[in-house]
Amino acid sequence: MKYSELKRSLVNGVQLVYVLHGTDDFLRNYAVQLIREKCISMPDLNYLAVEGGSLTPEMNETVFNSLRSYPFLSDRRMVLLKEYYPTADEYKKSGMAEYMSSPEATSVLIINNKKSHKVFDKADKATFVDCTSDMPLCVGWICNEAKKAALGISPVTATRIAEYCLLDFTKISTEMKKLVDYCAEEGEISLAAVNEIVHKDSEYQIYEMVERISSGRAEEAYFILNDLLSKNESEQRIFISIYSHFRRLLHVAVSPELKNSELAETLGVKEYAIKMTRMQVKKFSVKKLKGICEKFSEYDVRLKSGDMGLGDALWNGVFSAMIGV
Repeated sequence: MKYSELKRSLVNGVQLVYVLHGTDDFLRNYAVQLIREKCISMPDLNYLAVEGGSLTPEMNETVFNSLRSYPFLSDRRMVLLKEYYPTADEYKKSGMAEYMSSPEATSVLIINNKKSHKVFDKADKATFVDCTSDMPLCVGWICNEAKKAALGISPVTATRIAEYCLLDFTKISTEMKKLVDYCAEEGEISLAAVNEIVHKDSEYQIYEMVERISSGRAEEAYFILNDLLSKNESEQRIFISIYSHFRRLLHVAVSPELKNSELAETLGVKEYAIKMTRMQVKKFSVKKLKGICEKFSEYDVRLKSGDMGLGDALWNGVFSAMIGV
């Protein structure tokens, strides 16, 4: 199920095993909170959280002892395994495969992973929850937060907040707290307020800058770059980010057969970033992208060898992209 379906499903009761996956930490952790609040009392006695990478044989025994113990003054006990990626052999030998096929009726096991893991695919007693953020989910959440604060907000404004934060719920949550305070007296979160106080993710600004480059608006592109530098963003970080952005464009341009989810996993970014990249890549030829990446690679080598300063590498790279090398 999608994250948006989880809350509704809990009305009918809690399942015995959940496997959460998705790159948004906020959503996955909030999903854990929703499940825990539904069935756990006295968490000090009925809740155990363990890092998957620390599952020694002794800790493994502790996990199963907790799952198989009767809850104390609570509907259920709960065990949370974070970032747990066992091999098929480990999964079987540890006893986890057996447990997930026949879980205890008085306990809830939650596996909370950034990435999906094929080992769990055959766990037919598990409920899988996709905690990947998307635009409708973000817009709905933003509008709901505004409503709770008795503030109006338009879908267009909510969409702009989500875009500026690149659908990252942690960032969205932070920016919404600022906006609620800032707009309290106005009774509405306006687009003007969003543009004034919401911090644009630097990756979003780089996307905007490349948009300007693709349409020949060099002056606007330079303005965005200067804005990033004025916010004390590291020149090295900006150089790496722009170089990475063009490499991502090239990778997407030469991989039209791959799904967004496959590209997102390969490149280590969110699916929304791939969706935006696909829109932008149409404005460049593969030849042009290859030439830009080669120039950035050249400047990167010269920078690391001490043959070029960081500022020169950054500005020459952007200029090369503008003229199409």
